[in-house]
Amino acid sequence: MTVELLFPVAQMVGGNLAKMFQSKDDINQPKFDKNGDPCMRCNFGVAIPKIVGQDWKQTEWGIKIFNEAQAAFPNGEFNAPTFAWKITDGDSMVPNKSGNKPCDQTGYPGNWIVWFSQSWLPKKVNADASSELTEPDSIVPGYFVQVVGTCLGNNNKGTPKSPGVYQNPKAVVLVAYGERIAGNEDVDLTGYTFGNQPLPPGASATPIGMTN
Repeated sequence: MTVELLFPVAQMVGGNLAKMFQSKDDINQPKFDKNGDPCMRCNFGVAIPKIVGQDWKQTEWGIKIFNEAQAAFPNGEFNAPTFAWKITDGDSMVPNKSGNKPCDQTGYPGNWIVWFSQSWLPKKVNADASSELTEPDSIVPGYFVQVVGTCLGNNNKGTPKSPGVYQNPKAVVLVAYGERIAGNEDVDLTGYTFGNQPLPPGASATPIGMTN
């Protein structure tokens, strides 16, 4: 069952909200649909600050994702180390498939990195959701956002090759500007309230440059 989520204020640390790129499979090869057309997706990641002594599964947003995984995979597949949560420990020193350690990535340390993906571009809006943002660079890595999204176990087609949960963004809210992170750029909002949470350290009301 699709679960609605409002994620906390977080810094966008990778991906692109203005372009879609061709997906790759488990062996890093380009993916195509049954008609031979490229499988295009929008992907981006945000860094949600950790709370001392608390695992992401114990957070308000994480509990909902974990409960969905339990419901979608009653046989306990979510306990496997290979289960695709789409959530990374930003302090991890274990290299990913590309050989990069999360702890070495800009904006990762001290955070849970949540990755979103879908086959269309999400809606982008200003801080109080009163205006849609249409410029390609209106939200880029380094800026602070809130994501309105959903999560869903990927078992809707039987036994999936890679059991996991999808995090799909319905809308991305620009909360504040931060230092732009170079090299990492690869809905109905009724009922949601934005802008009433304290900003994380480093957030600014105006653009403040770029870091490598």
